[in-house]
Amino acid sequence: KSHLLKKTKILLKNKRIAIIGKNDYLWCLSYITILMGGMIAVPIDKGLEEAELENSLIRSKADAVIFDEKHIDAINHIRANGKTHIKEYITNAKDSDFRNYEDIKAKGKEIFEGGNKNFENTEIDEILDSANTFFFFFFEKLDLNE
Repeated sequence: KSHLLKKTKILLKNKRIAIIGKNDYLWCLSYITILMGGMIAVPIDKGLEEAELENSLIRSKADAVIFDEKHIDAINHIRANGKTHIKEYITNAKDSDFRNYEDIKAKGKEIFEGGNKNFENTEIDEILDSANTFFFFFFEKLDLNE
């Protein structure tokens, strides 16, 4: 196994990633990637009021949150309050100070097109190791460790 794969497993295994938003491409891709990467997906009801949303993020001990543009104001307030364990904030909104999903995806594509074909060349029985590598590229520079 590559050094990168070992590092990925150590950094991301059992991390809790919250997902908030409508059932769309971002939500589905995030959910499947989290599960295949050996992390814990924490789906959170998109209809919660801000106080309950914050409480859910605190109770879940999420290390990161992926959310849609509808939740930017609430997540801004929650981040400012500083009561959660969240270290990474990822959104599909283009004009925000959060990490952008499309930028992360583009970086993963760049790495893949640069010659790293670990995910594509994986045998069926290696799928979990491959998913970990894919997740590393998808969320390339997340710092979820303390």
